[in-house]
Amino acid sequence: MKFQASSKELRKAITKIFGVLPVKTTIPILENFLFELIENELKITATDIDMAMSISIEVKGEADGRIAVPA
Repeated sequence: MKFQASSKELRKAITKIFGVLPVKTTIPILENFLFELIENELKITATDIDMAMSISIEVKGEADGRIAVPA
């Protein structure tokens, strides 16, 4: 996965969904954002199992993929 994005736009997107992440959890993966890149669209997802929220931003994508990024 490889892409270029505006740090301002990325920060703005993450801030919008940050509140969904649980404060304390026994499931470590829930402390991460899921980044999914398909062509020139980056979809960022956060969940606490009961609720999930996603946001997409336009980026300059070079190689599609997905990765969990620590919040």
